[in-house]
Amino acid sequence: MENCLKTRLKEVVNNDSLVIEGHLKIKVSQKSSVTANMSLLSLSAANTGCDIKVTGNGYFADTFAGLSDPGSRYTSKHIDGNGNLNTLYFANGDYYIDISSKENIVNIINSSAAESQTIFSISIDQFYCPNLSKIEAPLSDIHGSISGLSLSSNLSEIIIEGINIVGDISVLGNATSITSLYISRANVTGNISTLTGKNSLSLLVLSDTKVSGNVSSLNGLNALTNVQLENTIVSGDVKNIKSPNLGRLDIRNTNISGTIEELAAALWNNGSGRGAGIPASGTPAVTYVYAKGSNVTYNGQAINMEHAEWIRYFGTYGAYDLSLDTVKQLKEILQNIIIDIKILKN
Repeated sequence: MENCLKTRLKEVVNNDSLVIEGHLKIKVSQKSSVTANMSLLSLSAANTGCDIKVTGNGYFADTFAGLSDPGSRYTSKHIDGNGNLNTLYFANGDYYIDISSKENIVNIINSSAAESQTIFSISIDQFYCPNLSKIEAPLSDIHGSISGLSLSSNLSEIIIEGINIVGDISVLGNATSITSLYISRANVTGNISTLTGKNSLSLLVLSDTKVSGNVSSLNGLNALTNVQLENTIVSGDVKNIKSPNLGRLDIRNTNISGTIEELAAALWNNGSGRGAGIPASGTPAVTYVYAKGSNVTYNGQAINMEHAEWIRYFGTYGAYDLSLDTVKQLKEILQNIIIDIKILKN
């Protein structure tokens, strides 16, 4: 063994940031001040559950107020595998949270529209969790590759965002029961053909990513209520996004083409009458559409407004005019609304 490299390592390595095999490590970073929503983390587990412990000067409690009471604090706790959601509040500071038996994690949630950040930093590379059903942490510092989600065939909801998230959405191909896919402002790639046949999908947000593909892949996904594909390189005819339950569509700055009129006709007809959620008579349900910067037109013209007022237009199909960029056009539409209201009353 002439070419043998010999090394000498310490028997014990004192580095809290190292990830133990089979564990999930979450970093907590000190903030100038924190609220309850910034410090909460909710988890549930299956099978034998998992253990949570913190390192350094960290601690947590069952309530935010409990953080101020030394008698209510924990440095470790067992999460039972009964599937019940456990909401914990973590102290402001610089330390790590270690979660054992990550294969048993079902839900991990940190989300609040009331805040712009949290104290948590999570590497999604670690999420090789076969029982994972939901990860919701859009305001936490999420980074790494979504490839870690490839084993999560039970995944139903993923709600994350951040420019340091990478990977290809094809890893979600096995998530056949997914209902919410929200990956925004991220450097993820892939083709939306991955979503073909995901019939339970209701929320689809891939805005500000490098995702591509043809929207014909969304044809037949009738559970869709919210589709946001703005600032992607997705293409195809807008009329293929014809879920009868569609409530919001954002396709600004995409390669999607077609006309608002054809989309409206597809939504209203949908192969079987007026479509689910649309009254048999009277005022049609409202559909919200943003399309500036796409190749979609309305009334033969490009859609020019950056932040269009969502104007209801009682036309033949109940289409919505989002190309209003002059006061004259707005007055004309409002006049038509008044006329149609009178007709409906009579």
